[in-house]
Amino acid sequence: VPSEATVLQGKEIKHRETRFVVHGLQAGNHSRGGPLDTLNEGNVFLKPSNKSCFYDSEASVLKSDVMLSMMVMIYSILPASSGQTGPLKPTGMDCVLSKSFDNPQCDDALDHLLPSETELLPSEQSPKEESAFVQLTDSDGNETGSPIWLPLSINPEKLTNLLNELVCKNEELPSVYDFYVGETQILDDLRTALTQARAKASDTQRSEFGPTGLEGVVHVIYQAQAIFRVRPVTRCTSTVPGHKGAILVALFSPDARTLATGSGDHTVRFWDLNTELPGTTGTDAHHAPVICLAWSPDGLRLASGCQGGVVCLWEESDVGGLWSLSTGKPLVRPVLTANAASSKGRWIRSLAWRPLHLDQDCRKLVVSYQDCSVVVWDTWTGQSLISLHGHEKPVVSVRWGGSDLLYTASQDRTIRVWRPDDGVLCRTLTLHGHWVNCLALSTDYVLRTGAFDPAHAELIKSQPPKKSETTKREQMRKNAQELYLKVKGSGPERLVAGSDDNTLSLWQPERDKKPLAPRMTGHQGVVNDVKFSPDARLIASASFDHSVKIWDGFNGQFLATLFGHVQEVYLVTWSSDSRLLVSCSRDSTLKLWCVAEVRRWNQEASTVTKKERKNQIFASDVAGKDRTGDKVVHQRKRHLLYDLPGHADAVYALDWSPDGQRVASGGKDRVLKIWRA
Repeated sequence: VPSEATVLQGKEIKHRETRFVVHGLQAGNHSRGGPLDTLNEGNVFLKPSNKSCFYDSEASVLKSDVMLSMMVMIYSILPASSGQTGPLKPTGMDCVLSKSFDNPQCDDALDHLLPSETELLPSEQSPKEESAFVQLTDSDGNETGSPIWLPLSINPEKLTNLLNELVCKNEELPSVYDFYVGETQILDDLRTALTQARAKASDTQRSEFGPTGLEGVVHVIYQAQAIFRVRPVTRCTSTVPGHKGAILVALFSPDARTLATGSGDHTVRFWDLNTELPGTTGTDAHHAPVICLAWSPDGLRLASGCQGGVVCLWEESDVGGLWSLSTGKPLVRPVLTANAASSKGRWIRSLAWRPLHLDQDCRKLVVSYQDCSVVVWDTWTGQSLISLHGHEKPVVSVRWGGSDLLYTASQDRTIRVWRPDDGVLCRTLTLHGHWVNCLALSTDYVLRTGAFDPAHAELIKSQPPKKSETTKREQMRKNAQELYLKVKGSGPERLVAGSDDNTLSLWQPERDKKPLAPRMTGHQGVVNDVKFSPDARLIASASFDHSVKIWDGFNGQFLATLFGHVQEVYLVTWSSDSRLLVSCSRDSTLKLWCVAEVRRWNQEASTVTKKERKNQIFASDVAGKDRTGDKVVHQRKRHLLYDLPGHADAVYALDWSPDGQRVASGGKDRVLKIWRA
């Protein structure tokens, strides 16, 4: 069927090795076998929206409200060897296919009209190429169209073209998709994916494929990819001094316009990304090392927390480029907690703003403390709204989820789920045998960036609306909600935690207090940082065992280990397209990893025999090289794209800008480095 809306009258269509010409499509109570000359010429339009419309030649309009009882499709088979092209004038009854349906105005009228493969082909002819009966399904389980016969040689590019025709999106750029058979991604062709799926499946699951893996309907799941590509950072463009102490934290704003850093010298600095020079410095706000930062989702304010128990709010002046404490404004107080004389128990351990789609004014902020408490603050009035108590040891991490739940992790080995409005404890998640060090939500990235979509540069570069611009802020809230729902899907948010017991755990706290999978084991040291990829499909974990591990974001399955660092790995950060990963370490280096094909290597490993695995070799130079010949580059080395040395000591702070243009790093050597492609 042509992809454009066009009359099928006189069109030649090739299906496998058979060519046929459509002579007409007719509405009416006709029966199979009637003479062709009694049927009017075809005047049915087929539109990509799966709706059947009739064209009225006199009124020159499309009519979709015509009540039909039957659709008849008349075509002639053309022998493949005839060499004839173009339409044939019907001289007799070659083939007439009729499809009856009760409600022809339904959206799936086209599915009733189109013949199946057995009807399209002569009875004595059978396909020469192996095929599978495929049902395309989205990640939420919704079927797209009807099952269709597809050759086993079909690749992801052709599947993407087919799917774009089926979903009929009126967009400037077509969507790009990943395709899966079960948990196996289709990387080369459908045949290879089915083979790999059978190799990984249990005996019970293999029986579903049958002896050859082709019996029944093969469900192919598709997931949308980012339509843009982030270029890998390869060089340091600026080494900027300024801090007098170690840089402990660095964070880009959601719109990628500003970079903020916190240091052991008790200051917060804002950096000019156009000139890559130091900007505003906040010197009098904190009286202890600044250990955590959090940008409001609208990009207008920054919250900073220190070991003195002080949380400060910063705003950009009307002049632009100058940041200062939010003093002199009646609705905002810069200091929300105790004074600088607070004891060690008042350390600020973590900060999180309420998501933009729930709070378009970005008014509420949650703070976790060393003294086991969690407090929700109103940043306009400077008053605490509610205090959450229940943890027995310091609360090291807090997240504010998109479903308006709070998640807290503590050194008491528990993760707790709270309602922020009334402070009710919803669930206590217990699995780990030691401190829980870090938390990450599957929607963390989209909640951080709010309404700023990395796929649209014009939104990234635009100035965020001020608090007084109510209409624009409401539109921003709607944009943020749309982006959030796109990443979240129809299921609940997932939560991953890393622990001192060297393991990770994966949960769906909204639905169940049981983990999605058993503890994710493999690290030989403390898990210091975990992060979901922006598309929520992968998890990266950094450990003191000198490695980074990649896990499946849906079921916790181990995918790959990234070796390269020679000392403890502190942090990881993802590129906005979910294809690249940067890690920082005590060994003074950054390393750039490519995880775009991490599933390919994992799936290939499942089909490699022990003898073949012994013949694998290490790559002497893996930066940007493709696999050639029969040599197989060892899996654990071919993820590394670039080694990025330059720091003089341990690297504590790391972040990748949401627009994908820059990576910022800082550490014990007290200098900020900006890395670009």
